[in-house]
Amino acid sequence: MGAEWKTTAQVGSSSLLQTEFYQPLQIDGYAFVSSYLRYGNDPLNIWHQDKQIAEYSNTKASVGIDIGSGWSKYGEVRLGLAAHSYSAKNKIGTPLLNDIHEQAYGIRFNSYYDQLDNYFFPTRGLYLDVNAFQALGGSENLNDYTNFGFSMRQAFPLDTGAIQFTLKGQGTLGSDEPVADAKWLGGFLNLSSYRYQQLLGNKFMYGAAQYLYPISFLSGSYLGTGLEVGRVFDAVDAELAAAWHYSTTLYLAYDSYLGPLYLGAAYGDNKQTRFYMMMGKQF
Repeated sequence: MGAEWKTTAQVGSSSLLQTEFYQPLQIDGYAFVSSYLRYGNDPLNIWHQDKQIAEYSNTKASVGIDIGSGWSKYGEVRLGLAAHSYSAKNKIGTPLLNDIHEQAYGIRFNSYYDQLDNYFFPTRGLYLDVNAFQALGGSENLNDYTNFGFSMRQAFPLDTGAIQFTLKGQGTLGSDEPVADAKWLGGFLNLSSYRYQQLLGNKFMYGAAQYLYPISFLSGSYLGTGLEVGRVFDAVDAELAAAWHYSTTLYLAYDSYLGPLYLGAAYGDNKQTRFYMMMGKQF
């Protein structure tokens, strides 16, 4: 029933530092207490009519303590207290959004279930993640802030390949601050025919169906195709917020020791073709 201290860091255009102290309360690990500290900096690109007009620095720092229960290899559920600090500042271009610095504290809930046989290229299984945050106080604009979201992936074998369905979304109640917990569509396998972060906002829905066909002469390689549909209901670009959007994608992928490699192309309702060469986890 030993305690664990875990620290991870990611450095690049987007940076993330997080550390967690995990203390089981039972020998079987079904109950635990966890305290954590996270700091992330993820620049936000502001687009209008297919042109990037600004870039904002966007930082979020969080500290909290959870009590939870783990289900062995299946997943876990957590409930706890958390405090967040949000900051966004214009760095380049037109200051379309006001600079902000806000704080909120409240109750956080998170639960996930993971039975995919392969995280990147699953052939069977289900992944489900549900989260929510209810602010109990904080800055004037965020003291009634509620955020909730989910992500689901379901994979089935089909003939010699596999089909994967993805559904994810986020909603907010109360405050409409555009960067409080900003999410976006745009980028590879995230409404691929649109530019990275082109559809930016707090309220979105996204769904996709992909088919993966293993290439027999190169182990760990796949030919993939997908149809994606999504909408950001409060997108910064109001014209994009007014409708649902779609993309079709075709790609080659390889499950390497350094992470998945992708070479792909996409076309969508924006009548734009995008080409990708990517490495690593996609959204």
